[in-house]
Amino acid sequence: MKRINVLLVLGLFVLAVTAGYAQAQDKNAQVFVIHGIPGIDLGLDPDLSVDVYVDDALAIPGFKFKQKVGPLAFPAGTYNIKIALEGTTDPVIEADVPFFSNETAVVIAHLTDEGGITASKFVYDMSPISGIKSRFYFNHLANAPTVDVWANRTTGVGNPMFRVDEISNGDKFFVEVRPKEWLLSLGPTGTGIELTSKHVRLQYAKATLIFALGSLENQTFTFISLRIRGLK
Repeated sequence: MKRINVLLVLGLFVLAVTAGYAQAQDKNAQVFVIHGIPGIDLGLDPDLSVDVYVDDALAIPGFKFKQKVGPLAFPAGTYNIKIALEGTTDPVIEADVPFFSNETAVVIAHLTDEGGITASKFVYDMSPISGIKSRFYFNHLANAPTVDVWANRTTGVGNPMFRVDEISNGDKFFVEVRPKEWLLSLGPTGTGIELTSKHVRLQYAKATLIFALGSLENQTFTFISLRIRGLK
């Protein structure tokens, strides 16, 4: 997994708009961008808004916590951006971000397991899926301990379940399961205690991504979901 500095995620949106790419095209990288850091955890405004500059000109102001953009199409290559907190002109970060042909990626700003700030690029398998199934991804990106994750299908024929243990901050996993409603639960590893749960509706031939974000200590723990079609 490639890690990049916090707020870098936001510049990707600007670069895509500037280049005029509204939809993914053959051989382009398909990129989704998520702002996943609650400002409360940094002692700032809950929205944690930033301004994004391209070629020293303000391109987009005020990208906020929980906002998502995409899919954006990036031809393979490396992109340079500058980021500043909203209302300022001094860059917080300047960096190059590489993307590769035909990859589906999410770039997301999030907290570390110790409450620090970072951003990560994750790549997802969007190859065709066999059978009447959905592909489910879980990403642990919260200031929280290592967790066990389990889920039960609550609607449809049968009552299947899955369980994956010892998922730490920065980790992700995926399973291929039948669609319909699932109840996703997680808790501290090895305790058997449910910390929180969420109903997730999985759809046929689509990838559903769940991101655990925020901080347990600061009571900002939350989930953000993203659905990507195209597994046929």
